Amino acid sequence: MTARCIMVLGTSSGAGKSWIATALCRHYANQGLKVAPFKAQNMSNNARVVAGGVAPSSAGGGWGLAAPPTGAAGPSPQPSPQRGEGVGPARLGGDMDLLPLPPAGESMGEGAPSPVGGGLGWGPAARAEGAGAPLGEIGSAQYFQALAARAEPDVRMNPLLLKPEADTRSQVVLMGQVNCELTDLPWRGRSERVWPHIAAALDALIAENDVVVIEGAGSPAEINLMASDVVNLRVARHANARCLLVTDIDRGGAFAHLYGTWALLPEDDRARIAGFVLNKFRGDAALLAPAPEQLEELTGVPTVAVVPMRFGHGLPEEDGVFDDRAWHAPSPSGGGLGWGPAAPPMGAAGPSPQRGEGVGPARLGGDMDLLPLPLAGEGGGEGAPSPAGGGLGWGQTAPAIGAAGPSPQPSPQRGEGASPARVPGSVDFLPLPLAGEGRGEGAPPITHIAIVATPRISNLDEFQPLKNVPGVTLSWARTPAALHGADTIVLPGSKATAADLAWLRAQGLDAAIAAHAATGGRVLGVCGGLQMLGEALIDVHGVESQGNAPGLGLLPLVTSFEPQKTVRRTTTRFGELAGAWGALSGVPVSGYEIHSGQTAQHPAMAAKGDVAREVIPGLAWQNAAGNVMGCYLHGLFEDAAVLRALFGARAPSLDDVFDRLVDTLAQACAPGVLDALIAP
Repeated sequence: MTARCIMVLGTSSGAGKSWIATALCRHYANQGLKVAPFKAQNMSNNARVVAGGVAPSSAGGGWGLAAPPTGAAGPSPQPSPQRGEGVGPARLGGDMDLLPLPPAGESMGEGAPSPVGGGLGWGPAARAEGAGAPLGEIGSAQYFQALAARAEPDVRMNPLLLKPEADTRSQVVLMGQVNCELTDLPWRGRSERVWPHIAAALDALIAENDVVVIEGAGSPAEINLMASDVVNLRVARHANARCLLVTDIDRGGAFAHLYGTWALLPEDDRARIAGFVLNKFRGDAALLAPAPEQLEELTGVPTVAVVPMRFGHGLPEEDGVFDDRAWHAPSPSGGGLGWGPAAPPMGAAGPSPQRGEGVGPARLGGDMDLLPLPLAGEGGGEGAPSPAGGGLGWGQTAPAIGAAGPSPQPSPQRGEGASPARVPGSVDFLPLPLAGEGRGEGAPPITHIAIVATPRISNLDEFQPLKNVPGVTLSWARTPAALHGADTIVLPGSKATAADLAWLRAQGLDAAIAAHAATGGRVLGVCGGLQMLGEALIDVHGVESQGNAPGLGLLPLVTSFEPQKTVRRTTTRFGELAGAWGALSGVPVSGYEIHSGQTAQHPAMAAKGDVAREVIPGLAWQNAAGNVMGCYLHGLFEDAAVLRALFGARAPSLDDVFDRLVDTLAQACAPGVLDALIAP
């Protein structure tokens, strides 16, 4: 079996590569073909635990059979020129830095020790999956793409994962495992060391499948990086791939982006471009003429698809956090996917240094902000909904209540029309009423969840299902004021727990969270958030380079950081819970762990009788009052049983989401295009 290879390239980050690649995976799988996704290099703090990790040798720092050459190391301490890093983090106001978030495609996770060893054991009801085989990490975009392809995700699908730990340093994960030597190498010093592993992983997938859908990173025309490229043109040549070049027309300048990218490619590589794709289009397609025809005259490349803007596609945004203002989930009555007051679609975020964005959103006139698009799945990752992110695009905040869609004055530059956005099935995206206004009888009460958006936030994609639960609103909190009115505060995962905890204190969020808990408000800490909720962080090995630090003191626990990380998938069951989290008592749950800290009861406090209730052995604890809970398990809100227990509701299935993506792409493509891409 020798696969046909299709590669999705982009004119920039956020063009929609991940979204398109995900839809292609499901399309070809629907044809009865064996399909696998591939992305040579992804930059993200969103990762998933999958099969096939190359286990470190027992020697301690070495590698087993598939080990890289001596000296190979992880994330470059230098900024990533591919994303334009190096100038420093973007500022979001106040004192908060927004770390260059990994391009789409990340999913959750961090480094990796032995797949099953290291760390807390399991209680009788807990099971670590894959205990006999190595597990590893890949970016979440490729994880979701594998699910779209109906394939078992494995580390070959994303052989190189870069996980930013600071503004100028990333951890390198090679074939699923952290590689400290590669991490210490400069950016350009890694390519020849990692390429043999990348090529071997790609060759294996080609040999085992009918179709391999490859995602590029950023732009293939980054001429400062071409000599050390391992993710774009070098991969396309190695796989002899037919390529689509995707651009985000909602940003403006799409035809210049397509022509400029094509013109900067070496002549032999231009011939690989089978078609241009205009992504995130809104309005009247007649406004595009005669540009596609003129572009084809200049390049010989046809425009093969005009893909509409998709709001509420159902996949997580890989890099972007959604805006501070609340975003409402779909109306329970089925009245369309809407927004709350001036709320943006999920994924909208503050400026990202990865994209060279400025200090605040661009203004479109009136009250509409143009928000930075998620990188989505870039290799970084790109594209939009990549499982990891980016969606077929956002761009604009949602209209104010009462607005039915794009501006009634169409903008020829963006191709905007006068009607509301539509998805397959002719569903209009209309604004939802404000809380308490005309939601209809029988509608569930509004529950507001505020997620604290720390600078080194990770695994944010696991909260995507909450965006689709009727009666739930989500917001990101970066200030104490943003927590006002929240029913539940969530402290999410972190790639730098101690540093994020220090930032949280500097913003005054520690006192606000404590005050919320003191009045009985629900607090949930996930992974790094759990560690913050305890009494102390102990780091004698310098794992996070921050030393010891006091925690928030909401749970009588202590976390010790160890050089080896825990990376595993787990199926278990909640024990007896009290108070605000009591609905989870006895509920089965599946998820995954990626953490270096190990958490236990505070010895001195336990001796005095102050003990946290252990609701999952070694994984989850609750305070005596029952309103504060911390859990190491990622993926709680991706578990249908948990959603039913907490909200009495469900989110759309991933299969439904993937099939809607396919419908959108198939309708957008010229006849015969998708078949021609895999023709002999």
